[in-house]
Amino acid sequence: FSLTSSLSSQGKMCDAIDFGLGVLEQLGETFPSNLDDDEVISDYVVRTSTMLAELDVEDVLKKEMIQDESEMFVMQLLGNMVVHSYAGRPRLCPGVSSRMV
Repeated sequence: FSLTSSLSSQGKMCDAIDFGLGVLEQLGETFPSNLDDDEVISDYVVRTSTMLAELDVEDVLKKEMIQDESEMFVMQLLGNMVVHSYAGRPRLCPGVSSRMV
């Protein structure tokens, strides 16, 4: 998180995003290179909406917390990337935030 935060605080938001996406890829969370394409954005949003429509609030509340440290790190980095993408490349934000769900 330190490097992405450092890059973003230096005004290098796109570098922070690219670095974060690279780290996520090394951790097995790959994103398509055209993540900012309208069809790709739509696909992410529709799939996430469909998945959430099948759950009710009680199902979500009953889910176990993430125990695996690697998975927890991925979620924390994704959360960090949502902020960076919203500020630096807003069209990436739906794909990144959908992956968190």
